[in-house]
Amino acid sequence: MNPELIIIAVLIVYVGFLHFQLHKKNQLLETLLKNRVGVDNILSKEGIEKIIRQVKEGQKEPEVKPSRIFEDNIQDFILKDEETEILYVHYTKNQDIAQKICDEGFIFADSFHKTAELVTSDKLDFVYKHYLRRQFGNFVLIIAIGKEVYNHSQNIIKQSNKIVNVEQVISKKLKDSDENSDEVFRLPKDFIKGYINSETGEIFINANFNPNFNSPDFDKNLIAL
Repeated sequence: MNPELIIIAVLIVYVGFLHFQLHKKNQLLETLLKNRVGVDNILSKEGIEKIIRQVKEGQKEPEVKPSRIFEDNIQDFILKDEETEILYVHYTKNQDIAQKICDEGFIFADSFHKTAELVTSDKLDFVYKHYLRRQFGNFVLIIAIGKEVYNHSQNIIKQSNKIVNVEQVISKKLKDSDENSDEVFRLPKDFIKGYINSETGEIFINANFNPNFNSPDFDKNLIAL
């Protein structure tokens, strides 16, 4: 037999096989769509419109309420003493927790920076960090540490060559560890400036706030390095 005829015959059989497989897949897809959409003829105008409508409904994003944290009065509350304070924000969903932090201090495990973001008057950076963290809640705690207190501890840490954060030195180490056996610390309530409801724009000032708070315990912690 002519080799060319054999090749043509094989190609015809292969094309027929592909057509059969495609037909089976089309039938399966049509059956699945029919069950999903709920119309007998999915290729009809009714069927196509219903598919498009369901796809559009499935793409709707949940409504996100606008944030008021970038309004002038709120930005002024957060950043007005940036020249003399190191500033952080921490997000929580519960106002009771925000108030408790104001009353008792900020508890953190191992690394302070896991849940607290450094902020400055760099608006673009602030916007990025806000939308990165806002999933954790609408209540934004403002933590402010006087630069004199911060820099004093930082300079001693550098001289010691120890790997430790300033925030750990100016915090009280708690006896209990978390579930990961990490060390747990409590930053004094004095460094909590207050908190903001980023949805309503309400500002809650912490009566205990004193960014220049200094304690003999800080020096003890530094000596222990």
